[in-house]
Amino acid sequence: MSALFDAAADYEEYADGRPRVDGVRAFPDLALPEGSDDEPPELETAHNLGNRRNVQPPEQIHTQGVEAYTGSSVR
Repeated sequence: MSALFDAAADYEEYADGRPRVDGVRAFPDLALPEGSDDEPPELETAHNLGNRRNVQPPEQIHTQGVEAYTGSSVR
């Protein structure tokens, strides 16, 4: 495996359809302690890496906006 993350191929292979922490666990060459959901966010653990995705998208939507897919309804 190369050191670079291929957003399309790697996401689909390791993360798509899995709970976030399971995707973190499945990613090859990523050795993180398991951790837990109630630990401080600065610790580098599988749980914290998965949970960061719960924070990042709302921040990105707020600062960068969103673009709807063609054919989707906007409410």
